[in-house]
Amino acid sequence: MATPKKVFVSYKYSDVVEGRVDKFNFRDKLIDELDGRGLVHKGEDNESFDLKDYKRDQIISKIHPFVKNSSITVVFITPNAIKSQWIPWEISISLRKRTYDNEQNMTRNGIIGVYLPLDSNNIPVEFGGNYNFYKKLKSCGTITHFTSKFPNMIADNAFNLKNGAHTCGSGCCDSVYDSSTGSYIELVDWDTFIDDIDEYIDRAWKRREKFDNYNCRIKLNEGN
Repeated sequence: MATPKKVFVSYKYSDVVEGRVDKFNFRDKLIDELDGRGLVHKGEDNESFDLKDYKRDQIISKIHPFVKNSSITVVFITPNAIKSQWIPWEISISLRKRTYDNEQNMTRNGIIGVYLPLDSNNIPVEFGGNYNFYKKLKSCGTITHFTSKFPNMIADNAFNLKNGAHTCGSGCCDSVYDSSTGSYIELVDWDTFIDDIDEYIDRAWKRREKFDNYNCRIKLNEGN
């Protein structure tokens, strides 16, 4: 890429980091691969406060400093991500208009949703895992993603390209979207993503410029 695009990493602490001291964890691997481009909000950890105790403006003030310095958000999708209080807010703030670095125009983050491979107990693992928890390949060659298992802010911002749905080649599926352009939050397996990080970041960067082509949900609830 021509410019070093800063990447904000969003994840469920208990799935990605907890209990992995001095062991492999996906967050640290990605930060290493980003080589200085990675930004992590450390709000969700073993001492996290309950967001229910905070008002909207207080929550935004805690997360915004991390997101405002980024142009891309990578969300790790894991079994317990749906229980996270932080991930929905981090996505919401990523989607809000603001000025990034020296850009004169208001912009938003491009977002990538990354499935982490799981073992038989649905625990993220570096080797030997699979992605069956998240999706399945159908006989017609299309892929069904189990979006009901994701946080709503991910599910509602995937497969949302306006007039982007089409019928599969076999004619059995009528809501098929292109994997790279059909979702504002592009969904990808960890192994594929980590092998070609710059390509996925570049695509997310370009989707920012086409934000109005997507039916995106920005607010968690009315008033947020």
